[in-house]
Amino acid sequence: MSNVPETARLPALLASGMRTRHDDTRLRALVDHHVDLASRIIRNLGIPDCDVDDLLQQAFSITADRLGDITPGKERAFLIQTAIRLAVFPNSCPVSRRRYKNDIHYLSPAELARYRDELLAMKLATWRYKHDPLKERLGFMIDDNEDSAAADAKRDVVDLYGYTSMAVATIQLQARQIEALEREVAAMKKNQAQPPSPRPSHINAR
Repeated sequence: MSNVPETARLPALLASGMRTRHDDTRLRALVDHHVDLASRIIRNLGIPDCDVDDLLQQAFSITADRLGDITPGKERAFLIQTAIRLAVFPNSCPVSRRRYKNDIHYLSPAELARYRDELLAMKLATWRYKHDPLKERLGFMIDDNEDSAAADAKRDVVDLYGYTSMAVATIQLQARQIEALEREVAAMKKNQAQPPSPRPSHINAR
């Protein structure tokens, strides 16, 4: 029995959004018969086990999106080529095109503030891995942030994409606050630079 994670063996894309029953059959056959091969190839390219599942998901998502362009019988070749490309060129991951996603929601200022507060509350620590005691490392403990967007607690790894996005949310919110303060300061300077209004003549006459 394969040790490939269930999320890679039967991606969520098979459960919804299929265009035709024929497409569904082709994708299910691809998952059932070739996911183990794709997983082995990815591992042989030196991809850490903790990243294999995500890379397989991306490869399957791209294959599903392009299924209409793939000649029947060539699905495996397309999947393997896609997985290899993603593994060899990691800067192209994670896939972040709209066409690969559902339920896209842009964060409101209140949501940005929530992620900022969560990020600022994270306790940073230094540590050494038991298998690599010579190198000191820096970061946060998933144990302290199980439900964070920056953690993939089920796999005991940090979600660097989520972590970076939380940092971006913090920077965006702080930039807006700085711009608001700069506008206030500019308005105060403008008011101070204006000459005082002249006193009424009847007051001067006294």
